[in-house]
Amino acid sequence: MKKNAIVCLLLLITYSSFAQLGKKGFLVGGFGDFSYANQSSSSTGYSQTNKLTALGISAGGGYFIMDRLCAGLRFTGNLNNLNQHANNTSDAISINGGIVDTLHSVIDSKYISKAHSYGFSPFLRYYFLTATHKINILAELNYTHSFDASGYSSANYVYTYSGSNPQYSENLNVDLKKTQSNAVGIQAGPAFFFNPKVSLDVMIGWQYSKSDNLTTNSFTVGVGFQVYLKKI
Repeated sequence: MKKNAIVCLLLLITYSSFAQLGKKGFLVGGFGDFSYANQSSSSTGYSQTNKLTALGISAGGGYFIMDRLCAGLRFTGNLNNLNQHANNTSDAISINGGIVDTLHSVIDSKYISKAHSYGFSPFLRYYFLTATHKINILAELNYTHSFDASGYSSANYVYTYSGSNPQYSENLNVDLKKTQSNAVGIQAGPAFFFNPKVSLDVMIGWQYSKSDNLTTNSFTVGVGFQVYLKKI
């Protein structure tokens, strides 16, 4: 009888130990994502390669204003890089005064852009299942204000050969820009609890952002760890 009572008590403790989503509790954690893409295209006389990298991180904390409802603030940072290289070759034949001339040209283009931003993001997140579940489902609404800095450099190198008279020209451009942007996002997904205090969140969502005359709709995927602290 005593042994059965102890087993029942242990099961109850294990089952109820995931109760870290109560009012006046705290949440601390962060998200991170990285992406890399290598694109290439080619046709007769033309080739182009693109290399894109993006890194995003965020960290912050929240406070459970009621059971399963958390309000908080995150600080965000993003870094994006694009490296583009294109090569275009062409041949043309001209006849001037009965003289046949072959014009061969090569245009080599390079374009590099970099952008980074930092900002802050208040959020509201709600856990749909009770705290006794080891796998919970949550949804989050957030707003982000970012300070953005971007710049690009481009170069066109033109090589032209007509008979034995080669010609060369180049055009270089550099542009730097600082802006601010606002974004609204919603995301949802499962939270996998390793123990009562730590979960792994996998979030899928959508974000709408606006900066000057640029409007962006983004599909987002994020993974992050959260730490749940007891009430004070």
